[in-house]
Amino acid sequence: SGGRKQDGSRTWRSRRHGRNAAPAGLAKKNPEEIPLLRFGNNNNFHKFREALSKAALREYGHLGKLIELEQYYSPNMPTRAALGLTDDTEENKLLFHEAVKSHLKMQTEMVMNQPKLYGMIWQYLSPESMDEVKNHKEYRTFNDAKDPEGLWKAVVETHKVHSLSKVPVVKKRSARKEYQALRQG
Repeated sequence: SGGRKQDGSRTWRSRRHGRNAAPAGLAKKNPEEIPLLRFGNNNNFHKFREALSKAALREYGHLGKLIELEQYYSPNMPTRAALGLTDDTEENKLLFHEAVKSHLKMQTEMVMNQPKLYGMIWQYLSPESMDEVKNHKEYRTFNDAKDPEGLWKAVVETHKVHSLSKVPVVKKRSARKEYQALRQG
């Protein structure tokens, strides 16, 4: 039983439909996998943005909000009133000091993780997407600083749904593909 013959060998059915076996070519994709960003009219920018946003939030916390907001998230500095510390007791001073300290620590951590997020975004760009971003007018500035905000704004700007390339090689390749797809009807 359990898909085995009396001699201990497995039956055809048990081999083919084993408990852990997935049909060939139909293995489940990891839902948290970030797709490679393609460039052109049929790009996958929205799927890419959603997957990257989830991964960045999971990996870098508040810094990951950059993907959704298209700018750095800046939490407000804690105030005595916001913390409900009305009187000036020693305990309240200590609580306020700790709140300010944790706020500054969070901001420092966000700044320290900026190059990591930059690398994460860059890692999932296709070669055509990289070419487009490298031709962005602010490329030298944000690349030298490894600034993920500048990189992300360039990606958004160059990958809008109907964006056309400004790179001659990409233009020619796109025109060639469209010409080859033409059929006389």
